[in-house]
Amino acid sequence: MENKKMEEIKEKLNRLNDENKFEEAIALIETIPEQDRDFEIQVRYAHMLNNIAMVTLGEYHQDTELYIPREDDHENSSKITYIQEAIHRLENLKEQGKDSCLWNKRMANAYYSMGHVLED
Repeated sequence: MENKKMEEIKEKLNRLNDENKFEEAIALIETIPEQDRDFEIQVRYAHMLNNIAMVTLGEYHQDTELYIPREDDHENSSKITYIQEAIHRLENLKEQGKDSCLWNKRMANAYYSMGHVLED
């Protein structure tokens, strides 16, 4: 995939993330053939999975980075599934990402999210 097209996709992913449209962001990433997904796109995929768990399925306050479960949030299994998938995808990038601030931040966020969900 050409660089200009990839940059356009990354800009759109930023907008979708800012608008909390994580499913749309994942759908956009999935239009990219796997062999064309660079490291950053793969990390963003995991980031969107984690965001679905924490923002869409719960209440995450980005200004304080605190997760507050919804009152009707008795079932955490779907959140855990999304977070586990994010961790799995990031683990697959471990060798490439171990020295990357982006990878380490996303992995830390995923484990932090898992801790919040398991505390409920």
